[in-house]
This record gives sequence, structure tokens and C-alpha cells, in this order.
Amino acid sequence: MMAILGNHRRFSLLVTAGLLTVVSAFGWLGTRPEMSGDAAVHMRRAAAYYDSVVVLSRADDSSRVDPATTIALGYLERLRLGLGSPFRLADFALSDPRLDDSTRSRVAWAILARLRRGDAYVIDPSVGSAVDARSAGAAQLALIQRTIESTHDARAGELTVRLAYALAAGERTVGDQGDAVATQVAALLRDRALAQADLRDLLRDADARHVDPLAELVRRRRARSFAVERPAAEPLDEQIQSSAMANVPKLLESIRALRQAVASVTTPANAAYSLLGVATSARLVSLGATQPPEPPVAVTVRTHRSMLLAAEAPAEVQRSRAQFASMSVNAETLAGEYGLLAASGDTARTAGTLAVVAAATALRAMAQEEPWFAGSPAPSVADLRAEFGLAGVAFDRSVRHEWQPYYLRMIGTSLRDMQRVLGGLSVAGLRIAIGESGLPDTILALHDPATRTIKMSVFSSSGTLAHELAHDLDWQAARSLYAGSGYSTDRAVREQRGPLAASMRDLASARVVRRGGTPTEERPAEVFARSVDWLVAVSLAREGRSDGYLSAVQDAAITGYTTVSPVAMIFGAARPLVDAVEEMTYLPESVRDGFLAQWADARSVDPYLLVRHVLSLPLPRRRIVLTPSLFDDDPASLTSQGTAICADRSPLAPELRARQILLDLALDAHALGLARTRAGWYSLNTRPAWASSILGVAPWSPATGQLAVRRIRAALVGQLDAARGGDQLRFATPSIFRPSASSCSVSER
Repeated sequence: MMAILGNHRRFSLLVTAGLLTVVSAFGWLGTRPEMSGDAAVHMRRAAAYYDSVVVLSRADDSSRVDPATTIALGYLERLRLGLGSPFRLADFALSDPRLDDSTRSRVAWAILARLRRGDAYVIDPSVGSAVDARSAGAAQLALIQRTIESTHDARAGELTVRLAYALAAGERTVGDQGDAVATQVAALLRDRALAQADLRDLLRDADARHVDPLAELVRRRRARSFAVERPAAEPLDEQIQSSAMANVPKLLESIRALRQAVASVTTPANAAYSLLGVATSARLVSLGATQPPEPPVAVTVRTHRSMLLAAEAPAEVQRSRAQFASMSVNAETLAGEYGLLAASGDTARTAGTLAVVAAATALRAMAQEEPWFAGSPAPSVADLRAEFGLAGVAFDRSVRHEWQPYYLRMIGTSLRDMQRVLGGLSVAGLRIAIGESGLPDTILALHDPATRTIKMSVFSSSGTLAHELAHDLDWQAARSLYAGSGYSTDRAVREQRGPLAASMRDLASARVVRRGGTPTEERPAEVFARSVDWLVAVSLAREGRSDGYLSAVQDAAITGYTTVSPVAMIFGAARPLVDAVEEMTYLPESVRDGFLAQWADARSVDPYLLVRHVLSLPLPRRRIVLTPSLFDDDPASLTSQGTAICADRSPLAPELRARQILLDLALDAHALGLARTRAGWYSLNTRPAWASSILGVAPWSPATGQLAVRRIRAALVGQLDAARGGDQLRFATPSIFRPSASSCSVSER
């Protein structure tokens, strides 16, 4: 008996030990660190080293600054400002010939360490005041940041911000440009969240496979597998879109609440200054000027020049502002000039910070660019002639000889990407001329039909090549279809003959919509080129590719240099576009079908376009009359919470239901915004009761203001339904056309 008990005891101990081993193993797997010890040491040492260098740099006013240290700090400052993906910066640092081998690795590790602790994509709180001057800027930024960080997918949070701030701008809760600034901020904060998730995955995977994290970083960039570097126009699935739209009403209420709340948000300590001292900033500008210009920076900063110089300031500050606007031609010079501007004592720094945020947003189009420095491999002019049949690529004498291989490489990659979309595109016989001087009349690039030459500037032409190549395709079609000169699209619309004319008749009806302006008729050749620009950008995005030198288009909200509204695509322009392209060249079936699936159906496109379309609906300049009419009880609402028609008793799909609610919110916001605008037209002595109600000026009654908004909404619904393609926005049957329950029961018998 004792022997049996002893055996049982030993068996129990063995089972217990085994269970403890299994539990410990699972516990170890659950608490396994996200990176190896070596990676942690490298990151900790690199971060500590450059933290001390930053302190010394800011304290040292001497002009003798080590170039390598200046370049290294420039990478970290660019990371802080969001001037490029962290992995793009690390990849460039690892290839930078201006640094020695040990410094390259140390800078790359420091970039990853600072990203991990959140010292990346830092937004100055003064940017928030541009969203709405009536509330604390830091509170606006904090609200956007909470929205993005609280979602499971940062892309859903970004879409929620875009939609809510577009609605807030529509109802005049935030400033006229508030939604545009919020969109840029959300894009950068979304990138930070995605980059941090990418970093965790990189370090964990490198540890598991026992590979060098920096080598794995380079491999993943070449494979375009980092989420933060994926094209912004890559379609989101229905679940992400539905989640984003469902959170819009709550965020919109929070935006409204900021107008009344007195925000007491502490300004982040690392937001209001540059990492660079004065001497380091000046040296970085000098070193950065030897690198090729980056048009997303140069063009964007110069568009902010008038804003930068508008505010009164001492002469020294004004000189710093003017220098900032003229000398910021790439990311390095921008980081240096921003440091000098911050050190100038400019108290009105909002204009400068807005320029930096806008430039950082524009640079996202270059996220997948591979490193290039003087001496890097690049094709020759002869190589491009042999591969594409180009008649030649010529450079002005003003273009530095060491920069020319960079532009030859970018032309080659852009032509290959263009032919991925337009499979039959030929550029045989085309000439490309690149100069340093600007083109006339603020033109970014130019296709000269007389000589069949694309003229480009090193300071402005990045992102315009798709547009100009579309002009060349149009030029070729004029000779093959009409045996004439000029552009085929112009001639088709003018003469109204041939298969191309029918397609261009619908496509040319698309209007160019500039923000804050009124629609204007546009030359058919320009409408075609701008539409092809969209076709190329979104088609590449479906493949997970982006090419910032070919097209500056990022997505429906961040359209780069183009001014055509993608809203036109969802109301009948998508199919005529692909038909017109197919009249000129071969378009792969996968490209055609993918483009139409994304753009031809208003029920599946980016919901941001739905909101923008509703908010752009015009209201005739007529007197607002509050006399009751037949439709006051139900102003022809396109949507309803009631029962569906008899033939379809099932509820709407969640994604369509979310779009229906969003459509209602957009109509409400636009109606309220128009009421507030018109109420502001009246002087105190002539102001009617409804205007006082809208403005909250005593004596007033809420009822009259609500009635005015309701009547404006009814007029907008009529405009929406009458617009071309408006019937595509009927997510549910209007209540006035819906049968009663009794008639349903009769029809079912």
C-alpha cells in the first residue's frame, strides 16, 4: 500500500511539474519581448547619444559644425516634423555617402528609437488654431489624436476625422479651411500610428527569424510591405468604412463642444521648437542645397508665401520668413529653414507650421521612393532611348550635372509605372526637356504640341508627368483618329464626330472645382489629362504602388497639384473616361474593371466624396420665406428611418445604412451652414427673426431658425435629386413614395 501511495505521489508530482512547464512556456510566449536584446541595446544607445548631441547643438552657437553631425540631426528633425516615412528616412540614412558606416547605422537606430517613443510626426499646437481660432489649438489636435489612436485601424480614425471636420466646416462650426488642415493633421497622425505598428512587427519578426532589423527594413521597403508607405488611395474594405462612418456623429458633437469649452490642454514640450541650434540649422540649409529639389516641398511652401509674409513683424523676422519661403526646396533645407525661423523670435508661427504640415503631407506621395545620392546607379539617356524610344532627354545648363542621373532614373520609373496602367502607351519620338528656371504663368509642367516636348522644371514638375503623358497620348490620337494637329479631345468635342466624341461629350461635362470657387468650363484636353491622372494614381494604388514623380494624387481628399474634383467621377464620368482612353490606346481589362468598380457606383466610392458633393450643392440667391407649404412636414427627404418598400422588407446593409446617415448629416450641415452665412448678411436693423434665431441674438426663438434651416434643407434635397446622377444616392426609398402598411398587405395577397 505504501509503495502504491508513493507511486501515486511521484506521478502527481510529475504531472504537476509538466503542467507548470506548459504554463511557463505559454507565459513566456505571451510575454516574449517584441525585439531582441541586441536591437534594444542599439536603439537605446543611439537614442541616448543623439539626445545629448541635440542638447549640445542647441547650446553651441559656433559656426564650426561637423557636417556629419548636422546631417544626422537633420534626419531626426525631419522625422520629428513628419517629412517622410520613418523607414524611408532610415533607408536614406543607411545609403547616405555623406555619413560613414557607423554613423549611418547609428542614425537609423536612432530614427527607430525616436519613432518607438513617439518623437515623430509632432504637430505644433498652433496648427490647431487654424482649424478653429475660437477654440484652443491644442484641444483640436488632442481631439484628432484621440480619435485616431482609439480606433483599431488608424485608417478608420483618419476617415472619421475627415468626414466629421468636413461636416463641421459645412455648418460653419470650424473655419473655412479648418477641415483641410484637420485632414492634413489626421494624415500625419495616422502615419505615425501605422509606422509604430510597422516597427513593432519589424522588430518582432526580425527577432523570430534572427535577421538584422536594419537589413529587414530595407528589404520590406523594396517589397512595399510597410503599411505606412502603402498608397493612401488603396481602397478600404466595407468594415473599415462602416466603422469610420459610425463614429462621425460622436466626433462631430465633440467638435461642436470645443466652441463652448474653455480648453486647458498643455502644449507638448517637444512641439514648439526645433531639434537644431541656429548654427546647425544654417549648416543644414547649406548642405541640403546640394541635393536635388523636391517639388512637394518647394511648391507647397511657396504657395504659403503670401500667408507667411502677411502678418506684420520686425524687419529681421520678415527676412527670415521670406528666406524660409524661397530656400525651402527639399526636406533638408525645409528642416534647416524651419529651425532658423523658430530661432528668429517670430511669435506668429502659425503660418510657418502650416507650411511644414502641408509639405509633410505632400511628401507622402514619395513614400515608396528608393534612396538616391550623387553616384548612385541610374539609366543614361541612351538607355531611355533604347527602352522607350524617346527622341531625347535634354537638360539646361543650369541643372547640376550630378543631379541629372536622378531625373533620368525618375523618368524611367515613371514611364514604366504609366505603362503598367496604360498597357499600349507609346512614347516613341517624345522629347523631355528639364530646366531649373520656372515655367511661365506658374505652370508646373508643359506639353508643347508643336515640338512634341514635355518641358519640366526641377523645382515644380514632380508629380505632373502622368498629366503631361496623357496630353501626349491625346496628341498621338489626333493624328491617328483625325489626321490633324492639336489634341483629339478638343477636336472631338468641337466637331462632334467619331466614336471619341460621344465619350468626350460626357467627360467634358465634368467641371474643375477649386476650393472656395465656383465651377467653370474647362478645355476638354485638360479635363482628359486630369482625369487620366486620377485613373493612373488609383490604378497603381490598387496594386499597392505609388509614384510621386508620376502623380501627386494621394486620395480623394489630398489631391496633390491637380484641381479636378473626383466627385465628377461618381456621376457618370468614370465610364466615358475609360472609353475615351480605349479609343486611344490599349487599357488592360483588369485596370478598366477595377477603376469602374471603384468609381462608377456612387454607393461604393469613398464616403468623403459623398459628403463633399452634398456640401458643394448650390442654393439660389433668393429670399428665405418661412410661409408653410405642402412639404414642410416632410421636405422630400432622400432618406428615412421608416419601413422599406414592400418588395424589400429587409433592413439596409450596415455599410449602406451608415452612408444613408452620413448623407442626412451632410444635408443638415450644409443647410445650417448656409443659414448661418445668410444670417450674417443682415445688419442689426434689417435682420429678420429667423436670422436672429440662427445667430442666437436676442430676442429670438429657436423655432424660427429651425424652420429656416428645414426649408433650406428641402431646397438642397431638390438640388441633389435634380443633379446628374443624383438618383444613385437613393440608399433608401423616399418616404413620400413609400406605400403604407395596408397597401403592402394588399399587394402581398
